[in-house]
Amino acid sequence: HLLKLDVEHSEEDVLAGILEDDWPRLHQLVIETHTVRARTRILAQLRSHYQVVGARCDEELSQCGLEHAIVYARLPGEEEQEDN
Repeated sequence: HLLKLDVEHSEEDVLAGILEDDWPRLHQLVIETHTVRARTRILAQLRSHYQVVGARCDEELSQCGLEHAIVYARLPGEEEQEDN
């Protein structure tokens, strides 16, 4: 199961609502973040549940001074989805 979050600065609130028993059901997560602070906290939280965790910054937006990035996490054995 894939969970994709784009909730405009409420990502941490959504993650806080996930019950401990539900984390194993979420095989992959993709989360849009807007600040370095939020991204750092979200990455730390995801590392307690997933072995593969990372973030990709939007280079064009960072050149404009924005801190937008996509955070991802997946369980071992879950292959990355490729765009066709």
